[in-house]
Amino acid sequence: HAICAVAALAPRPEGGKERSRCLVVGLGGGGLSVFLSRQLPCDVTTVELDPSVEELARAHFGFRETEKLRSVVGCGLEAVRARADREGGALDLLVVDASGSASESISCPPASFLMDDFLASAAKALREGGIMAVNVVCRSENAFEGACRAISGHFSDVFFARLEDDVNKVVLA
Repeated sequence: HAICAVAALAPRPEGGKERSRCLVVGLGGGGLSVFLSRQLPCDVTTVELDPSVEELARAHFGFRETEKLRSVVGCGLEAVRARADREGGALDLLVVDASGSASESISCPPASFLMDDFLASAAKALREGGIMAVNVVCRSENAFEGACRAISGHFSDVFFARLEDDVNKVVLA
């Protein structure tokens, strides 16, 4: 998974004594969250909207919570907003890997994750130097450019990585 490359960039807390804090929106099979919790000195919380996805991850992909990894069934939009309001500036890494509708020009993330109110909350939830990684799945270059413009309206530095002939693009902010 291309977002795993973010692991090398994830900010470390000052002094190295505490673990970084990571929020992942979208569980899927749980592989990304497990990877981050095992390979980084971080506590990972994953928010998944669909309880059946969490059940499938546990039953068929071996997803298990640990001291460093927990999963919550709930709305990722609300989880990020709550983090921003309750403990603004506390996250080191925010990963948005939520799936939307295949009938949209961007099937991942859902359009609501590219709206100004969500992106403002995401920026507020991250500490200075924190990173947001967004998995963008689309076939339209115009739609991808629109997603990057939306993100750059709230983050001063925006980078993206994509492979030739791949619909997945990772945007880092």
